[in-house]
Amino acid sequence: MTLTSNTASLLVQDALTGRLPDHRIPDHGIGGLVASDLIRNELLLDGSARLNLATFVTTWMPPMGADLMAATADKNMIDKDEYPQTAAIESRCVNILADLWHAPEGDRFHLTAGESVKHCDENTIGVVAILGSTFDGSYEPVKEISEALDNLAASGGPDVPMHVDAASGGFIAPFVQPDLEWDFQVPRVQSINASGHKYGLVYPGVGWAIWRNKEALPEDLVFNVNYLGGSMPTFALNFSRPGSEVIAQYFIFLSLGREGFEIVQRGSHDVANRMAHEIGGIGPYWL
Repeated sequence: MTLTSNTASLLVQDALTGRLPDHRIPDHGIGGLVASDLIRNELLLDGSARLNLATFVTTWMPPMGADLMAATADKNMIDKDEYPQTAAIESRCVNILADLWHAPEGDRFHLTAGESVKHCDENTIGVVAILGSTFDGSYEPVKEISEALDNLAASGGPDVPMHVDAASGGFIAPFVQPDLEWDFQVPRVQSINASGHKYGLVYPGVGWAIWRNKEALPEDLVFNVNYLGGSMPTFALNFSRPGSEVIAQYFIFLSLGREGFEIVQRGSHDVANRMAHEIGGIGPYWL
């Protein structure tokens, strides 16, 4: 193969004879084509996401979902005046999750119930139960913890609210264990969060947080900004962020529907149980 001078100038440059920059921006750029090629070459050293069986994070989406993410990566999710339709889709996702987790209409390693009450005093601001431990996938007993806290309050102790970190279970329980009471059906639960990039079947990094009602979120934690053209409330540690993850989550909701979600999650559940059973039979492992 014969290289033209133009091709050679792209592949061989003085700027590339040393190491790629680690700590400071280089004095001279190398152009988009070469920079892209070098970064892609470095990324070859990463493992393949499709082969990563040790993660809770989604490693495959339908290609149409990836296309939608690429098409919306330039949208600033926080700028709702400039991107009202993306904001509307975000609201739809929130409403869908609120319904999935039995939120009430408009106006309104493993933690046990006994241990949660034991550690509560007048300084306790809340108890967090995990629905889907990162270590073993187990659900902490949300309803039992709530009942123990009810008894504590009734006996003159502090009235402690609950938050549920529905890490992975928030997208599993509604479809695989629909009769389990863990969400807003439990009156003491004031807020729930879950990761869409776990069993919400979306690439990293989308997370969702839902409060029982407006009163459950202290006003002191919400601030309003007006420098994007309109006044809007925000409650987040980060501000500007891409809208692509929200679009991708809505795409999954829309494309699968409740029936499709149930098929996917029940299938994953059955595979996990079969693997756990077989691995447990090997000997040195426990379920």
